[in-house]
Amino acid sequence: MTKEREIELILKSKENIEYFREVYEFYLPKIFGYCINRLPNRNIAEDITSKVFHDAVKQIDNYHPRDGIRFGAWLYRIAHNKIVDHIRKESKRNHTELNELIGSEEPNHEREVVVSEAQIRVANVMAKLAPRYQQVLSLRFYSELDISEIAEVMKLKENNVSVLLHRASKAFKQQFEKEYSESEISELL
Repeated sequence: MTKEREIELILKSKENIEYFREVYEFYLPKIFGYCINRLPNRNIAEDITSKVFHDAVKQIDNYHPRDGIRFGAWLYRIAHNKIVDHIRKESKRNHTELNELIGSEEPNHEREVVVSEAQIRVANVMAKLAPRYQQVLSLRFYSELDISEIAEVMKLKENNVSVLLHRASKAFKQQFEKEYSESEISELL
């Protein structure tokens, strides 16, 4: 979706919410992907994604394209805040361990999504990284945002995003190699 089309739809959505449908359909898989990557449990990710769009519709009058922030970046900020809120609530309940967030590695008939061994390992390593590293890696590799879009979401300069992304990638690689042996890594590839 072009920036111009996005702005047109958002402005029309302020008068008639039916125009929001196209924006919703465009961003739904992207926001859901971001949420499921940060919280690899389908039910929680669906719930947070739903809350993101609910809040976006409620607050659409507060979004102004002239502020220079794309609507997608605005949605990612809402998603990030919802995820942080969820993690805080869960940590207060002492439920932040990875196995509790994504379930056991054994097949579970109650789960809707089968999480592969590689996904579990990546999620395990991601969970051990600093939150800013998790965020920048998720935005770049799961949401597939470019550097300028990540800069909008994270409220950083593009150069800072590039440096942060480099450091986060390096930290991920070091943590992955620390956690898993060479034979386990080669099995995943």
